[in-house]
Amino acid sequence: MAGHNIAEAAAAGCAIVTGMKTSNLSKKKQIAKGKSNKLLLEVMELFHAGSHIGHFSQMVSDFKLVSPQSVTQVSGREELFIVLKALFSNSKNLQVCREAARHASEECAKGVVDKVWRYLETFVIDAVS
Repeated sequence: MAGHNIAEAAAAGCAIVTGMKTSNLSKKKQIAKGKSNKLLLEVMELFHAGSHIGHFSQMVSDFKLVSPQSVTQVSGREELFIVLKALFSNSKNLQVCREAARHASEECAKGVVDKVWRYLETFVIDAVS
């Protein structure tokens, strides 16, 4: 399995920026270093904003269903740079994305214990009964 879990960042009220599919973040770091783009490299390190979502793709989909602005997905480094520049230059837009991520996190977390219990009943308890 691979990917970056967005749940903790969203629960903390961070704006979520990620890629569209699974790929290798280290390759993107090398590209950023080669371009001497310090801001892009730092943000990629800080927010893991490569296109590496792996098995967390369902979580991204769930978050976006709750609140479309909760997760911004980008398809490449140029788009990443544009999105980050827009977020960092517009505090209102950044705040909207942060609040949307927190809201999506809270909504998606509701009922988790009940869901886990139902799965346990179905796949474990009923299976051995």
